[in-house]
Amino acid sequence: MEQKDWKIVLDWIKKDLVRITSSDSEFDASRREKAKEIINKWKRLYKKGQHSQ
Repeated sequence: MEQKDWKIVLDWIKKDLVRITSSDSEFDASRREKAKEIINKWKRLYKKGQHSQ
């Protein structure tokens, strides 16, 4: 898979995670919290990667 394809897939995953974190989603609180944790880790890794380039 090319890098642009990976970016598209990762963007879809991130959008799904954001939908899960919504308070009106059908997911329970523990799953919403886990999705928030994943998004926060993702943001930290992205920022860390930006500084190393």
